[in-house]
Amino acid sequence: MKKLLLLALITVIAVSLFGYITLRHFVQYADTLSSICAKYKIDSSILLDWNPAVNPQKLNVGEVIMIPFPIGYRYQVNREDTLTTVADFFFADLESIALANDLEKPYQVRVGDFLFIPEYAIGEMFNFVPGKLLWPAFGVITSPYGYRTHPVTGEKESFHSGIDIARDASAIKEDTPYGAPVFAAESGTVTFAGVNGGYGNLIEIKGISHIYRYGHMTRFDVYEGQYVKKGQILGRIGNTGRSTGQHLHFEVRTLDNTQTLDPMSFLPPVSQMKK
Repeated sequence: MKKLLLLALITVIAVSLFGYITLRHFVQYADTLSSICAKYKIDSSILLDWNPAVNPQKLNVGEVIMIPFPIGYRYQVNREDTLTTVADFFFADLESIALANDLEKPYQVRVGDFLFIPEYAIGEMFNFVPGKLLWPAFGVITSPYGYRTHPVTGEKESFHSGIDIARDASAIKEDTPYGAPVFAAESGTVTFAGVNGGYGNLIEIKGISHIYRYGHMTRFDVYEGQYVKKGQILGRIGNTGRSTGQHLHFEVRTLDNTQTLDPMSFLPPVSQMKK
């Protein structure tokens, strides 16, 4: 009993000083991703985000899995970031993130620092519009659907099959593993999660009425065959494949996967990206 009380006291002190701690789980013979998530009451997306080397389909006995406490994600501050922009990326309330990181006004963040984003704060500012998709990322539309001059090849009248959402207009070049998150615009089953040519790291999700593609990601927090819910974090925005900077390429496709559609027809207006 004394040991448990001491552990609890150490945990409380650690969380108050550092915002979060990580517990270590050593994989046992009968462990699966689902059983570990159930044991710690944690979403698989969070577990995979903290453990990018883990193969969700095959865990190895003795493998160490990090479990954050309290439950949440990390964000590494990029240049030009403010606490407001970070809150926007997670569709979160600024005060919730400030409180979780023990920040006082005027809020200051430094490039390279890690911020802890508590799970309860994520999606607080989602704009759920009946009959519409969720915005899969917060940012600036840098390339719409339709014909354009290709930004990489320079090819004129090149057809752009989706929309590009950049974390900012200048499109930071480096690939940041703990950057802005990508959310599921609609619920569905992950039919592909891997590298696909110019898309770079691509996730494809089959919903009830359409297929959705999320390209140029830097990391995945979901796996093939997994059912994901609308608003669930899929991974992080990246600069993989044929890309000129950190951004998300988002596509809406017909259910037979033969045609693309303008995503803007399915999303709330840009001015209503968050509530």
